[in-house]
Amino acid sequence: MLPVPYQGGMELQPEGRQPTISLQLVPQQAVEHLLPAEPINPDVVHVPPMYTKPRPIVSRYRVVSGFLSVLIVSLLLCTGAGYYAKASGTWDRMVNLYTGKASVPNVTTGNTTIPDPPQLTAKDSGPAMNVIPAVSLATHIDKNNLPIQSENIFQPGQTFYLTFSVEPPKGQQGKVTAKWYTNGIFYQPQTTPNTFKYDPIQVSNVQMSMRFDNRLSGYVELYWNNQFAQRRYFVVR
Repeated sequence: MLPVPYQGGMELQPEGRQPTISLQLVPQQAVEHLLPAEPINPDVVHVPPMYTKPRPIVSRYRVVSGFLSVLIVSLLLCTGAGYYAKASGTWDRMVNLYTGKASVPNVTTGNTTIPDPPQLTAKDSGPAMNVIPAVSLATHIDKNNLPIQSENIFQPGQTFYLTFSVEPPKGQQGKVTAKWYTNGIFYQPQTTPNTFKYDPIQVSNVQMSMRFDNRLSGYVELYWNNQFAQRRYFVVR
C-alpha cells in the first residue's frame, strides 16, 4: 500500500455529511405581499358600564295632569284672543280681508257730527212693497221675530236686527235679499236661506242681525227676487 500524499490546507470531511447552501438576503419588497394586511381601524372593545343610575319613573297621573293643564291654558288664551279680536274689530277686518269684502269706511271722529237718519219718502219703496209690507230696525226682538221697539240710531259695536214680513202672492215663491250700504258705499248682501211660498193663513216674519264697530251712516234695501221692495235708514254713532 502506497502512502496517501499530503494535501496542504485541506481538511477531510466526515463521511455522509452533505454540503450546506449559503444564505442570501431577500429584499423586503419581495415578501411584503405575503404578509397579512393590517386592519385600517383597529377593533374597539366596548366595555359595558358596571353601574347605571336608574331612570326616574314618571307617574301616569302627572303626565295626564300636565297635558290637561297645557290644554286648559291654550283654550283660555285662544278664548281671550278671540274675544279681544271681536271686541276691537280685528276679527271683522280679518274676515273682510279673507272674503274680499270691502271694509266699512270710518267717519272721522272729533267734532264731526253724524246727523239723524232722513225721513222716508216715496222713493224708499218699490214695486215689491206688497210682498214685504212691514220692515223695521230694532235692538230687541221677541220670539216671533217681531221688533219690541223700532229704532234707527245705534252705537258702535251694538248688535241690531232688521225685521220684515214676507207675504208672497199666490202662485209665487222666492227669496229675500237685504243689501247694506255704509256712507253711501255698498257693504254686503244678506239673503234668506229659505224659500218663501204663498200661504193664505200664516205670514212669515224674518230677522237678520248686523253690527258695525265704526261710526257711520247707512241704509238697507230689501229685494224680493231681485225686485226692490223697501229701504230703511240708520246711523251708528
